[in-house]
Amino acid sequence: MRVHVIAVNRMRPGPELELLKRYFERFKRAGASLGFLPPAIHELTGTSAAHAARLKRILNRLESSLVVIVLDERGKQYTSRGFAIMLRKWRESGVRNLAFIIGGAGGTGMLGLPADVHRLSLGKMVFPHMLSRVLLAEQLYRATSILANTPYHRQ
Repeated sequence: MRVHVIAVNRMRPGPELELLKRYFERFKRAGASLGFLPPAIHELTGTSAAHAARLKRILNRLESSLVVIVLDERGKQYTSRGFAIMLRKWRESGVRNLAFIIGGAGGTGMLGLPADVHRLSLGKMVFPHMLSRVLLAEQLYRATSILANTPYHRQ
């Protein structure tokens, strides 16, 4: 199963990008034995209309066995263990692509999302898109460590 992170705006060089790379590299290594392919990152740039058009093209390309998850403060909150279990269930049910969508300052309302998306909340607070990417990457790595029973997640 491949995880796709589709996010509005580009990550600029800096500490957030370094953390993102670190956690995605850890996810890639830890997830390989669990059936997770290296993550793919798609950045939406330009106008809101361009964002929506590019998102639609990406989702159409991934359409086969796709689950779309939008990061949304009003979405469902999971524990790290619950998130790992959700990923495992999708993987075991044959889902081939997970697309996590992260909006910019205006949210995801202008992206023309499909009706059947899952909504995931990283918490009741709102985070900048750069930090949301890092938090998602860390939780993906943590999920693989939970599924592999490694000591990173110590609960």
